[in-house]
Amino acid sequence: AITANGAVVGLITEVGTNYSVVKTVLDSSLEISATIAGAGYNGIVKGGYADESPDKLRMNYLPNTATIHIKDQVVTTGSTVYPRNLILGHVIDAGFDESGVAKFALLEPAADIGSLEQVFIVMDYNAG
Repeated sequence: AITANGAVVGLITEVGTNYSVVKTVLDSSLEISATIAGAGYNGIVKGGYADESPDKLRMNYLPNTATIHIKDQVVTTGSTVYPRNLILGHVIDAGFDESGVAKFALLEPAADIGSLEQVFIVMDYNAG
C-alpha cells in the first residue's frame, strides 16, 4: 500500500470480500530493505522500535563509515514485496547503534499514517 506520491504505507496482511488489512510501516514486525538514496548505503527499516518514538522509523545495519545527512531520502531497494525507489522517509537523526559497530538513522515516515484518507495498492510490478 502506498500514497499517491509513492510513499510506503505498508503491506496487506489480510484480504476479505470487500476489505483489506494493512500492516503499516510503523509496525515493529515489518522489515523493509532500504537505501539512503543520495549516498547508496543499504540497511533495514522498521518501525515501533522505541516507546518514545512510536511514529518514527529506524534504519539499521548501516556501515560505521557511512556519512548520513539530515533530510536524506530513504527509499526501498526493491524486492519481491516492494518495488524499487518507493519513498520510506527522511533522516531526522543518526548515530551508532548499541554495539558501536554499525550506524543507524532515525526517519520521519514519508506517509503521514495518522491522517491517510486514501491509499493505492500495488498489485503487480516487474522486479527485474
